[in-house]
Amino acid sequence: MSKVRIIIDDEKINDKPTVLIDNKEVGLLHDIHFDWNTKTGKKDTSARLSISYWNMNHNLITKESYTSAFLGNNLDK
Repeated sequence: MSKVRIIIDDEKINDKPTVLIDNKEVGLLHDIHFDWNTKTGKKDTSARLSISYWNMNHNLITKESYTSAFLGNNLDK
């Protein structure tokens, strides 16, 4: 599984966040989506992370990771 770091400078909240996937910075960031819900007595924790960016060939690449509650895959795929 890939290691993801998202760095947001709260003093520059309008600037692009820094995103690193396996310690490599994503340059042409398109968007980030992050959903997380805590575990309760009635449901397990659910989480979703999606990062989209443009590669050098101008193709939009999306990496996603989900818990089983969202029935997805991981960032390695």
